[in-house]
Amino acid sequence: VNPGVMMATSAAQQQRVVQKQACRRAAVCWVGPNFELACVSARRPAVVRTFGTHHLTELKKVMYEAADTFARFNAQAQRPEADRKTLIAQVSLHYRGLLLAARAYLEQADTSGMRDPRVAGLPNAHDIYRDNVKLIKVSEMVWHLCENVLLNRYPVMPYLLDWFWFHFPDNFPLDALTRSSQPEAEPGYWVSIFRATLHGMTSTVQQLLQLHSKYIADGKQNIYFLIEQLVQSMPLLYPEKSLEKFKHDWNEWRILCGNVLAHLRDERVDENLIQLVELLRGDDVVLHKVSCSWLEQLLASVLFQEPAISLTALGERAQQCVSSFGPVTNLPAVEQLLLAALQGLPNKVVELGGECLPAFVLAHLVDLLNCAQILQPHEIQHMPLWRVDLREHHVLQYAESLLGSSCALRQLCLNYYAALPPALGECLLQLVVDRTPPETDVTAQKLINCCARYNLDSRSIYRVVAVRKLGQGRHGAVFQWLARARDQPRLAALANRLLEHFLENGSPSDMEAVVESLGEETVLSSKLTFMSDYVKLQKFGASGNVDAHVRLLLELLDGKRAPRRFWLPLLLDAVPHLQATAPVRVGVEDTYTLMERLQELCTCSGKRNVPRESELFAVRKVLSENLARAIVQRYS
Repeated sequence: VNPGVMMATSAAQQQRVVQKQACRRAAVCWVGPNFELACVSARRPAVVRTFGTHHLTELKKVMYEAADTFARFNAQAQRPEADRKTLIAQVSLHYRGLLLAARAYLEQADTSGMRDPRVAGLPNAHDIYRDNVKLIKVSEMVWHLCENVLLNRYPVMPYLLDWFWFHFPDNFPLDALTRSSQPEAEPGYWVSIFRATLHGMTSTVQQLLQLHSKYIADGKQNIYFLIEQLVQSMPLLYPEKSLEKFKHDWNEWRILCGNVLAHLRDERVDENLIQLVELLRGDDVVLHKVSCSWLEQLLASVLFQEPAISLTALGERAQQCVSSFGPVTNLPAVEQLLLAALQGLPNKVVELGGECLPAFVLAHLVDLLNCAQILQPHEIQHMPLWRVDLREHHVLQYAESLLGSSCALRQLCLNYYAALPPALGECLLQLVVDRTPPETDVTAQKLINCCARYNLDSRSIYRVVAVRKLGQGRHGAVFQWLARARDQPRLAALANRLLEHFLENGSPSDMEAVVESLGEETVLSSKLTFMSDYVKLQKFGASGNVDAHVRLLLELLDGKRAPRRFWLPLLLDAVPHLQATAPVRVGVEDTYTLMERLQELCTCSGKRNVPRESELFAVRKVLSENLARAIVQRYS
């Protein structure tokens, strides 16, 4: 433990110490055209992750919606009264809908030719879109299976059937077989019946059996009709159906299948019919013979042997089906991922998902699994200072991938950093905000809104925008942004520069623009307050409001509100009023005050901006004459 943290006496102080250490040891910076996220440590910089992949325009809408859903889900899940199971199911369904929408957007853009301008001109633009569509299909398939198995949906059989039908659709040649004069003679007839049976598509099996020529010729008293009725009477398990009632119906139907199978063997009918009934009975040899993959065999074995299977037994049966087709190590990465999900191993799913799934999908999936409390504790060294768990690691990985994107997507990473533990999340939030260039006023305002939402310091944003406005010569906007930052030192320094510019050029237009843009914010600095008063003084003089002009001029010199270098210009402004003989506008006391300022100016030898002797003599003469008139007027 760092001694700085040990010496902190409160949790707030400990957090501040950790943040300071983080800022010293790890800094977020962008280097190169792809905006690599570098972790700068005391020894050497190490690139954590490089993001050169395309965030296609068609996916941005989905990413925005996912970020908003992520933020709302984490906020709702922290409430004590939240029903987490229902909430997780709703959010998971919403995420899957976003994946389907993303695939639809990409397919539509690719087929219509309206591709992202950044890749439209590339020779492999079609391949980029096709690969992204495949990746999203795999992601949606894995997510759907994890939703049905890992998030404890029971009974699992109907959800497993829906998953298989959705992601592995099979088009059976019903139209071609219907037009055939002898469908059963077609090479795909019995193959289609067996495949439809494996997939649990009983209605398709019935339609195919009804196409058999003997089923039509012999009426309803033939063996094909009996088999079709046997398939139709197969009990199916639904989530709302009573498990006890289903088991009773299932046992009776299994006995009926056994009787029909014995009858078929005695009658020596078509071997294909016998094989179909053996398949309905769940014969292991026939299942393996007609299955083309371990997934098909798993689905059929569960459907015809143990429809009310538990999640634990499902994993064991999946392992057996894989072993019957060869070693597990020979499976592709995606199939290993599906096997891990069927075995109920969420940590292995996350580990294998790093090879098959994009960071966008993996971060949100791990977040749901973590909320469901089914992930085993596992820490990862993410940066030189922090050790994070699986959820935090993958959220960080996805948030970092957004940093290399456009500024609009870069701001999405704030939603994900805000969901991290405060000691880590708040530090990264501040680092990203401080290093995101506010290239436009709209971008700056978005960053400021993010700072307000997450209680971050936004002063650096105001300062950067102010510097850009200064380079454009927009002095009013510069003062406005610095005033919003409450940066009094910079306000005073810039006000000094503007006042010096006025003394050199004599044009008050810049000061007028600054005062109009700031309004009441001029009270933030004494220099700005004087600037506002001086602009008013110039307006009074231009409009001929003599009384107001004299009153404000005396206030500025009496209380020394004006900087010393402005005393002589103000005294020179007062000369016309001092020369007035009737009435005398400057009284005795005010004249003495003006003389004191003049005397201080005369004694400032050796300093900068020493007034010329001719100007001092002219002001001194006018003050003396006005003093005489003021004394005579007082005592006359």
